[in-house]
Amino acid sequence: MGVYTHFGSKQGLLEQLYLHGFRRLEERLNSVPSDGQGRQELLAFALAYRMQASESELLKPLLIWLHEPGLEVPGASVSRT
Repeated sequence: MGVYTHFGSKQGLLEQLYLHGFRRLEERLNSVPSDGQGRQELLAFALAYRMQASESELLKPLLIWLHEPGLEVPGASVSRT
């Protein structure tokens, strides 16, 4: 029960995991250098995305919306109806 005490609820825990996963992805993608070479940049971006996904096996289901019904993520603009 210590986890719920820290995050308030299961909902709070899932929200924080979701936000943490996307912060890590954002950091990885922001680390891709931009050199003005479109194709090479796209490839580097795709490889960075793939590397992050392979390193985040446990977060991947949450990040692709394979989640608990009723999970509402702050700032999410995607409707899941």
